Amino acid sequence: MRAALFLVLTSLLWSGNFVISRATNADIGPLTLSTARWCVVAALLLPWTIYKLKLAKLTLLQYLKIALMAILAVSCYNTFVYIGLQYTTAPNGVLFNSTIPFWVLLVGATFLGKKLSKNDIIGMLLSLLGVVILVTHGHWKNILALDFSKGDLWIIAAASCWGTYTAMLPRWRPAELDVLSYLGILASIGVLFIAILRWFNPYQEPALVWSMQNILVILYVSIFASIVAWVMFIQGVKAVGPEIGGQTIHLMPVFVAVLAYIFLDEKLYRYHYIGATFILLGLICTNHNRSKVSAAKTTPTP
Repeated sequence: MRAALFLVLTSLLWSGNFVISRATNADIGPLTLSTARWCVVAALLLPWTIYKLKLAKLTLLQYLKIALMAILAVSCYNTFVYIGLQYTTAPNGVLFNSTIPFWVLLVGATFLGKKLSKNDIIGMLLSLLGVVILVTHGHWKNILALDFSKGDLWIIAAASCWGTYTAMLPRWRPAELDVLSYLGILASIGVLFIAILRWFNPYQEPALVWSMQNILVILYVSIFASIVAWVMFIQGVKAVGPEIGGQTIHLMPVFVAVLAYIFLDEKLYRYHYIGATFILLGLICTNHNRSKVSAAKTTPTP
């Protein structure tokens, strides 16, 4: 029950991150926000991270795995999301983000040798169909015209990065590190790549203005959408596994739709509902088989 609550709250906090970054994209550039966010996280967790790393004595291979996870989850995922939200709406962004479970299953089957059931395959195809409907805005001719939104493609790239991170998390997170120290080293490594990109400033972002609004935004995405949400997500995935943990991302469209309606006055269109319906059907189909397996494992034998 606690794991489920953690994963639900994680989706809510990350939904707030989508809405806030969309609402403030005129004041804080995507690379600026991402750099500030992870600098704060790394600084807050640095003392504890250093202490735990001294005790852990990790191998070079473990550090390389951590670095790859940091690039996927911190450098790429969050930065891609912030860039994508410059060109698409918050509901659009979070719906494309809902393809994460598809990527979790795909990575698990391709690289980790996890066998996919018939329900898994059907579920992935249904979710993929939902994504196609969203990308094409319900107009199939857009497939031939490749008339995709630049922001939509950035969000899909972000989702593939987070799906890979989620699938690898149980295997690549060192047992010697607790959740906070692991997040601390991810943030410290990941922010280096973001800061380098920000230095070159390909989007010509202006310098950060230290207004009260911008400070509050940075504090929210650093503390609540990063430290609090990531700790709960890692603990939740540890308890229920990456396949089920990744599926809770589908709660985000509900949260974002409500938050965007309240704060951004953004509308939802028919293709949003149709695409989301197919993604939800894929989620139900995938979880149906896993629920039966889980029930069989927990049923006492005489």
